[in-house]
Amino acid sequence: MEHLSEESRKLTHTHENDPHGADTEKLASVIRAAGYDVEVGYLDFSLPTIADAVVALTARGHKKLVFACAPGLMMRSSHSLLDVPEVLREIKEKNPGLEMLYAMPGMPFELIARAFVKKVNAASGAPSDKEQVNLKAIHPGTGVVLIAHGDVPHDFIVRNAGVMADAETHAHRWSEMVKDWPRSEENDPNYYDTIVLKVKLREMFWPVTVEVGYLEFASPDIDEAFGKLLAAGARKIVFCGGTGFFDRSSHTLIDIPEAIEKLKARHPDIEMVYAYPDVDLVMSELARAVVFKIEQAINGQVLPL
Repeated sequence: MEHLSEESRKLTHTHENDPHGADTEKLASVIRAAGYDVEVGYLDFSLPTIADAVVALTARGHKKLVFACAPGLMMRSSHSLLDVPEVLREIKEKNPGLEMLYAMPGMPFELIARAFVKKVNAASGAPSDKEQVNLKAIHPGTGVVLIAHGDVPHDFIVRNAGVMADAETHAHRWSEMVKDWPRSEENDPNYYDTIVLKVKLREMFWPVTVEVGYLEFASPDIDEAFGKLLAAGARKIVFCGGTGFFDRSSHTLIDIPEAIEKLKARHPDIEMVYAYPDVDLVMSELARAVVFKIEQAINGQVLPL
């Protein structure tokens, strides 16, 4: 994807054509208001880069920097465990006098689960400031699909390093090839953490049934998760973007709605609701999650670089 990323960075990004950037800046503003000197640095596709953010902060006199992933990258994944550390090591090599702390990837499940409660309540027309899903607002027979972004297992990458270079032009083919690859916490911590989150949500949403549906790279996909809920008797289904889909992006504004529309066409008798991405609704939880990771890093919970 490197070529696409570089081409995207050449384009002019505005709040209108890049809502993901606008939502990320909103989150950064809330964290700044809490007293942290924050610069946003993008891993790919947008500017400023992570290196640009370092330049801005060191120009203000900072000698020690904490790097914390935004919620979309916070879970343990190939991005947070491999790609981001690689970028940070390059920066560290060029800045030997700079102390760099990379907050250990991983999701504060309690905070993020509360954000999902808000999203499902709002999609169901219930007050969103509840600790549990508002069952009075949810019809009997309702199920929830938590839409997750699958990851490529580490051992698949190692075994197929030479041909993974084709991923940019054959992303769909690679997704189909790896979706049924055996998963474990060791080779796909993102998948493992998503299951942990699903268990937590099932506790908070009970008796509403929750199934995970992956957009790509893992199973079950959204159609399969939908089928599981139908088989369990659900006649109303709420689709909720997972940890990588809180903000507005091409995935949450295009890919996920398209998948839902295809299901609606095939199942006109089933009521379907999409919990539209709204960072303002869950800003408190998202900002607290980032601050939690920052403080963890300051207290020594870091990924060595």
